[in-house]
Amino acid sequence: MRLLAEASFRHLSQNPLQSTLGILGIALGVALFTAIQLIEQSAKRDFDSALKQLFGDATHRLVAAEGVFDERWVGTARRALADHSPAPVLEGHLTHRNDQRLHVIGFDIFARPTVRSRGPIDVAEFVTRDMVMAHPLTARTLQAQAGLAQAINNFPLDGVQVVTGPNYQWIPENTLLADLATAQTLLDKAGLISRIDLYATTDHAIDAQVVDDVFAGTARLVSNASVLSERDAITHAFFANLDALSMLALLISVFLVYNTASFLVIQRQALFGRLRAIGAAPLRLALLVFYEASLLGGAGTLIGLALGWLLANQLMSMVSQTLSDHYGYAGVVDLNFAALDLLAATVAGFLVTWIASIKPAIDAARTPP
Repeated sequence: MRLLAEASFRHLSQNPLQSTLGILGIALGVALFTAIQLIEQSAKRDFDSALKQLFGDATHRLVAAEGVFDERWVGTARRALADHSPAPVLEGHLTHRNDQRLHVIGFDIFARPTVRSRGPIDVAEFVTRDMVMAHPLTARTLQAQAGLAQAINNFPLDGVQVVTGPNYQWIPENTLLADLATAQTLLDKAGLISRIDLYATTDHAIDAQVVDDVFAGTARLVSNASVLSERDAITHAFFANLDALSMLALLISVFLVYNTASFLVIQRQALFGRLRAIGAAPLRLALLVFYEASLLGGAGTLIGLALGWLLANQLMSMVSQTLSDHYGYAGVVDLNFAALDLLAATVAGFLVTWIASIKPAIDAARTPP
């Protein structure tokens, strides 16, 4: 078997065109599969993390029946639902220079530590009029657009002061946090709020009937858990399309590897016949084809993993923009290295190779003496 393996390796090296085609076929499929898996898993992790972080420890929310409602309802909520610490929130989007989409969230930090429960924050800065907090990378982008060369922690931008620093890395990228009044000014929604966050416990459940009686159709009670479930359901189709694309790439690889392996077998039919004549077992010839395919698969998988990593880095911003435009999330997803994703891509590369080699291996084993 060792002599057959050495002869097989020599044949591959003497036919670089066929070998290269097989390697590129595997590398193409593995690269797309790796890129999509890394992007998908990173997007899911960051998407879920950002949503849960922005929700904080709120368990429910009162949402307006018509998008926004008057902030005077906050006083009503505090009287009717005092045990649940009602906290007003205003959310909206701004389109900045170069079509950069910014997610603006305004809180009343004194209603409940709604922001401080999410991460460290300077209360004095937060309640300062016309001041917003941002992730350092978001601030860096805004500084560049404003023509500011130096990376500073507090700078003016379109009438507001953008504050950043290491303590604000927990804020999702492309998101601005502000005091409620500042957010109302930025979004041109004076006196309006998007929702009222509520905090239920096992000892103090929220009475839905009280909400219906007090707000009389103006607002409805929604569980934050159900909001997260709805977001998961909406994004499921998006990620399913990515999965389908990765499967299509692997299918294309199967055809490319199959053509390469078949051609290599056809080229050596006479040799296989002589080997059968001198006593080579059919199983050995089949294993020889799988051995050749494994050599090509190993090289193609390694190249595909590297190309997939590079491709994922290039496509990450496009996926983030899609999530922002269609699913209301403005964070720039960070590509997270996961050994399990790379292991899955490696396994997929070898499986594709072996599956594509089954028919050529059978043909080689059936070669008559």
